[in-house]
Amino acid sequence: GRYVVDLAHCNRCGDCLAVCPVQAISLEEGERLHHLKVGSIVVATGFTPFDPAGSRYEDWAALPGVITTVNLERLLNPEGPTRGNLTPAGASGDIRDIAFLLCVGSREEEGNRYCSRVCCPTALKQALELKKRDPSARIRLYYRDIRTIKKDWEALYTKAREAGVLFLRGTVSEMAASPEGGLIIRAFDETFQVPTEDRVDLAVLAVGMVPGKGAALREVLKLPVGPDGFFLEAHPKLKPLETVLDGIFLAGACQGPKDLAESLTQGSGAAAKALTLLAHETITLDGWVAQVNPEACVGCGECAKACPFQAMEMVGEGKKLKAQVATAACKGCGVCAGACPSGAIIPAGFTDEMILAQIDEALSTNPEQKILAFCCNWCSYAGADFAGVSRLAYPPQVRIIRTMCAGRIHPRFILHAFARGAGQVLVSGCHPPGDCHYISGNLRAQERVEKLRPQLAKRGIDPARLRLAWISATEGRAFQQVIQEMAAALDEASPANQTKQEPG
Repeated sequence: GRYVVDLAHCNRCGDCLAVCPVQAISLEEGERLHHLKVGSIVVATGFTPFDPAGSRYEDWAALPGVITTVNLERLLNPEGPTRGNLTPAGASGDIRDIAFLLCVGSREEEGNRYCSRVCCPTALKQALELKKRDPSARIRLYYRDIRTIKKDWEALYTKAREAGVLFLRGTVSEMAASPEGGLIIRAFDETFQVPTEDRVDLAVLAVGMVPGKGAALREVLKLPVGPDGFFLEAHPKLKPLETVLDGIFLAGACQGPKDLAESLTQGSGAAAKALTLLAHETITLDGWVAQVNPEACVGCGECAKACPFQAMEMVGEGKKLKAQVATAACKGCGVCAGACPSGAIIPAGFTDEMILAQIDEALSTNPEQKILAFCCNWCSYAGADFAGVSRLAYPPQVRIIRTMCAGRIHPRFILHAFARGAGQVLVSGCHPPGDCHYISGNLRAQERVEKLRPQLAKRGIDPARLRLAWISATEGRAFQQVIQEMAAALDEASPANQTKQEPG
């Protein structure tokens, strides 16, 4: 391996220039842009510690004697700035009373809702280290829940209690400088339901993890991110290392909060995945991709907004602005076609003409007695299959139309079905939010169905005749139940049944 100069800590003294035998170091070297052609990419951009500045903790963090767990780790390090001496800026005298505030920047109602996972064990480890240095030190932790999710972390909690660390389950409401020196912390003890006030010499904010500064990388790689800002894996259970783009893998905290051991494990797995890919000179992608009819495209850009893989690009300017498919990135889900107002997008194997023809055939006879079910290939269609092989009988009125994703269903398909007299229409897909094979296709389908309901009412169609259901590949019984309920609704709405219910 090669050494790299850490310019963030280099003071440019030049001592390294004198000792390097091959004169390989240049302190005048500037940034250069390199263009690399690679066969695989492992994204390992890490995380950034939560910064209290700009948050509701800003005033507390500005107080003398308030630091974060990141700062404390540096202070406790024998090779750190204080050589392991616990004397942070603003603190004076012996530090014997110390308070840790957990979940700073995590599990917030407004802000980061996720748990950063490592805050609790980090605070426990540091509290134990402080107790080891000074057994008489008074240390307490203000917490919501102590989350020790790994086998070794529960031992930290047990050791901390045995060492005399105090745990107060409650919410800190106020922190201020004390006239006598140090800090005053006011909180509400949820265990005993009483307010508390405590004076400490040092307060430590156990900060969580936030996504690393990889906005430029996200733009270049076109990788989707979750609501928390971390990169999204292709599937949380089946493909935890892969991304939606073939050949790009995730490792470490760029995918979500995790500790070092888990990051190393994920990194090893990502490296193995990349090595397997690079063992072949070429790879073959399936042909289920979309195409754009440039003559029909109006350049609205709705497809680019809807595509979960960012495979749609807008090229040209003005009236010549058209959509274009990045074939290598396209997965053939058809979500873009479901959003296109002009029908300009042609998904291979699932064109508008093919789906409309299936609707017409399914409703060619007695349409008012039929349930037209649009089922996604990966979950609900497989769920219907599973109901069959499990011998779970469901009403014969249903007619199933398979699509790659529920997001492929354009509102005009549903309107066309009702125009042909369909008694009930079902749109079914993978469970949200994380089970969709195409990231957010099911959520797009949900948006369209909800927007369509008021239009149905205006057209004189009962919105209750349109149903949205989430069914996984193993939920054959759920598919059976949904169809039975829709068939029962059909029977209740039938003219014959309504005639029987009329008073004689």
